Amino acid sequence: MDFNRMNQREMALALNLDQGQISRYLNGKMSPSLQRAKLIADYLNCSLDELYRLINNKSTKDQIIEFSIKQKERGKN
Repeated sequence: MDFNRMNQREMALALNLDQGQISRYLNGKMSPSLQRAKLIADYLNCSLDELYRLINNKSTKDQIIEFSIKQKERGKN
């Protein structure tokens, strides 16, 4: 299974969003509404500023997923 797709699916399920929406956000093809951006930022355990920096810098999916994993690990400590 593709790790990127698995995380997109997990994120979509956790946020009650379509996986296609998550993919479009991560690929920079679509910007989330403020409400959805807050949900995603909470899921990634980051600020809205950090989230938009990731999206606007056209970070790769791998960078966003790596960021997400680090943030979740930080939250466990």
